[in-house]
Amino acid sequence: MQKSIILFLFAFISLSFVNKIKTFKPGIYSVEIDISWRTQLEIKPDSTFIFVDQRELGSSPSNEGNWKIKNKKLVLFNFKSKTKFDKIPPEWKIKTDKICSNYKGGICLTLKK
Repeated sequence: MQKSIILFLFAFISLSFVNKIKTFKPGIYSVEIDISWRTQLEIKPDSTFIFVDQRELGSSPSNEGNWKIKNKKLVLFNFKSKTKFDKIPPEWKIKTDKICSNYKGGICLTLKK
């Protein structure tokens, strides 16, 4: 009886941690300050991405490249940063329904639903 209770508690605690693991979902991640300022990163299921940076001064050319997951981070590679504004951060921390970079003080992009 005591072994059954211990096994039940162990299974219950283990399953509660499984739900908290952050899983990465391809999709469109963005932040919009207002109608004139938007940063968007579209992560495609085929391991490619498109990055667009739009501000009141105009749009940057779209940047395209590849992505992979490494050490629980989204890593962008095989691209040239063609933005007029800031460089594209190559590494993003994966959080629940968002990705964040520490580049220039930090930015988080939220998954559009």
